[in-house]
Amino acid sequence: MPQRSFFLILSLVTAVSAGCLLLFNQVELFQVNQALSWVGLGFFFFITLGLYFLGTYLATSSQANAFIGLVMGAILIKMILSFLIIAVYYRLALPTDKLFVLPFFFVYFVYTIFETYTLMKLSYLKAPAKHESKYSQSDH
Repeated sequence: MPQRSFFLILSLVTAVSAGCLLLFNQVELFQVNQALSWVGLGFFFFITLGLYFLGTYLATSSQANAFIGLVMGAILIKMILSFLIIAVYYRLALPTDKLFVLPFFFVYFVYTIFETYTLMKLSYLKAPAKHESKYSQSDH
């Protein structure tokens, strides 16, 4: 995925997510816990940004399994950090309703879809190199 396309779609995803968070935060139940929503938006924005640059580097590297390791590791680390953020917020803010996590997980879901799309596109960067070297070896 070209960098320009990535940043354009990331901007769109962030704007739509922010707009949805603004709508979520119009509801009294979510207003009290809107800090978690905005922290989540920033967290997922920077995670997605980092994954794109790291994924671009690893997709074109000579280490075949590094990209797959990145994808699997990113899923696990993002999930653990998300639950950690929620647990810390829960201990500090003491929300009265368990629905406080809905806006956070909405953003998690939106960015996960975008990250999956982006990483799938980046995985194609490696595919031509594999096929090219396979055919070039058989020609000799």
